[in-house]
This record gives sequence, structure tokens and C-alpha cells, in this order.
Amino acid sequence: TMHIPSNYHLGLITETLTSELSTASNIKDKSVRKSVISSLKSCIVAIKSSIWHNAPENGLVLLAGDTKSCS
Repeated sequence: TMHIPSNYHLGLITETLTSELSTASNIKDKSVRKSVISSLKSCIVAIKSSIWHNAPENGLVLLAGDTKSCS
């Protein structure tokens, strides 16, 4: 879950998520690592494919996760 304030530059968010992506490779549990990396990549793709350069006036919330781990 990530809350992006209004008018925040989305390029900075992409940089932050990319940094988190490199950190996620250090997660020891294979299934957790795979889920975290997948979620981060989904967020990066969503931001890069958006039509905005900045977050909308009301802000933006990104939610990503793995539903397979829910029981």
C-alpha cells in the first residue's frame, strides 16, 4: 500500500519503488520475496503506463499484493 500526495511527481515514486525492488531481493523466504517483487513491479508498471506526470488533485493510492497467501 502506498499513498501518494496530490501533485507529487510520479517519477520520484518510480525511483523509490525501484530502490525497494533491489532491496526486496534480500528477503530470505522465497515465496514472500517473489510476492513482494511481483507487487512492486506491478506498481511500477501502473505508474509508468499512467497518463499523469504528477499525482491527481486528490492524491493516489496504490494497492498491490498476492491473494494466494490469504487463507
